[in-house]
Amino acid sequence: MENTIYEVIMMTEKERQQEQRQKNRFNNQTNSTKVQGQNQTHNSKKEGFGPNTKR
Repeated sequence: MENTIYEVIMMTEKERQQEQRQKNRFNNQTNSTKVQGQNQTHNSKKEGFGPNTKR
């Protein structure tokens, strides 16, 4: 079965759109998480003044 030039163009356009959607979906998932520094989750002030700390 042979396709016309128009059909081939439409098929490649649909493929391009699908690839773009997949890339956008992937980028949205990866960009939605906030990057944290190595020590941002560690609260040194809170730990430093704990109940067992001599002042």
